[in-house]
Amino acid sequence: TAEFDFFPQIGELPSHRYRAEGNIAYRLLKTLSLNFTVLAEAYPETLQDIEPDDLQLRSSLGWTF
Repeated sequence: TAEFDFFPQIGELPSHRYRAEGNIAYRLLKTLSLNFTVLAEAYPETLQDIEPDDLQLRSSLGWTF
């Protein structure tokens, strides 16, 4: 799945933020999957604990029961 959000600021083109996320899952067994997520975010002003441009790569195991 993929998602892209864009939040423009009226009157100030450089003051915008966006968030893009992509997910993919690989089935390993009938009830076990390997999941990957890529998350990219950009903020015009630095928020606490978030860099102005942030790229995250995540992996996880999923178990369906």
